[in-house]
Amino acid sequence: MVEAKTSSTVQEAVQIRCYASLEEVSPLREALNAINLSSSRPDPFSTLEFYQHYFLYDEYYPGGRGFELWFLVAFRGANPVGYVALKRHAGRFLGLPASRVGFLVVHDTDRPHVVAREADLPDVAAACHQWLAAQGNAWSLLELHQQEEDSPLATLPAPLNDGRYRLADWDSHENATIHLRWSGLNDYYAEMSANMRSTLARQSRRLAELGTVEVLSSDDPASIPALFELYRVVESNSWKAVVGAGVNRNLLRETYIRKLVMAPAPLTTTIKILLLDGEPISGIITGRFFDKSYLLQLAYDERLAKVGPGSPMLALCVEESLRRGCSQFNLLNGFSVYKSRWLADVTQTRVLQMYRKGGVPDLRRRIGDLRRRWRNPVAPKISERANPSRIEALETLKTPSPNESLRRPLTAIEKHPIDAWIKAAGLGELQRISSAELLGSMPGKLFRHS
Repeated sequence: MVEAKTSSTVQEAVQIRCYASLEEVSPLREALNAINLSSSRPDPFSTLEFYQHYFLYDEYYPGGRGFELWFLVAFRGANPVGYVALKRHAGRFLGLPASRVGFLVVHDTDRPHVVAREADLPDVAAACHQWLAAQGNAWSLLELHQQEEDSPLATLPAPLNDGRYRLADWDSHENATIHLRWSGLNDYYAEMSANMRSTLARQSRRLAELGTVEVLSSDDPASIPALFELYRVVESNSWKAVVGAGVNRNLLRETYIRKLVMAPAPLTTTIKILLLDGEPISGIITGRFFDKSYLLQLAYDERLAKVGPGSPMLALCVEESLRRGCSQFNLLNGFSVYKSRWLADVTQTRVLQMYRKGGVPDLRRRIGDLRRRWRNPVAPKISERANPSRIEALETLKTPSPNESLRRPLTAIEKHPIDAWIKAAGLGELQRISSAELLGSMPGKLFRHS
């Protein structure tokens, strides 16, 4: 553990301690989680439980291999008042040694940040900056992704604004969150655009006309393993399978998601599977953290894309979040134009970079900026509603002709494990939503939920 007091010009009552392992931090678990819950934006991804999960199962650095943990905790006297989980990569740029520091968690989360109560946040952020500056040549680039405009890390505190560092930024993934201000689906649908209501109702009716429709839903740990396997079946027929964007892309990724959805904390997981004639065609995985719910995974059978099998599942999740009294349904990042049609509020973010002037990363960035200005490339015209990864996948997928069946019947060999997983899901508390119930929850002519 490395400890350093901040100078009196920042806040002499605050000191930063750097922990090199999560085992060292464990005695502070209760205090740090309490700070998270009392912060301006409490979230499951800033809990010690999630950090430990990420550290162990991250597919890129499993078990922390390849980086050095810098877990910074801010104290006022003996009491922790804030923290931020960072990691340091010792690498080489242009053949010369140079190190980069960034957040420990960089995917599957919502806007990583310095965690502190609102009153302490400016002092904690400044103290973290000061501690990082005191590390001499231990790093050349500080890179913090998904930062909002008012992030306390977006500007250098006065003691560091001495010409040694240079700030830069890049576009980053925006966040989309539905703030649940409605009493029920009636009010929610009423605020949707008429086109969105019409599309949702029409696709749901067309889906029900294809065969027997049923939704399986559960947050019971006894049902989750089987429902997770059914989700993987759905994903194997989705566009994600073509570009390696989903749970199934490799064993490390599968393990990461499997361990997360089956862990008792920090999230309470719910999995919903849409069946058509007994075959899983759409799946959605959400997590609940106190009064907030999060969209973790969503997939649907690409052969049925024309009838939008993912949309009613998303509507069911909104309905469930309203029923549980959640304040937010966080759709996480990306595809914000589509998510805004579901009345999500979009928050733009940036990748913030702090370069040590004269370092190799600083020189490389300057050269890159010059090249980009000189070339002035013209980006290809892509609809703002488009999903580039899905477009890439569809180029290799066969689209059914108008007279062709949207899907082929499953063989007995293919259906056997699916039937077994459906049966296993019923060992726990399993909700079954019929076709009539599903259609009744969609917006009809008067966009009213029955």
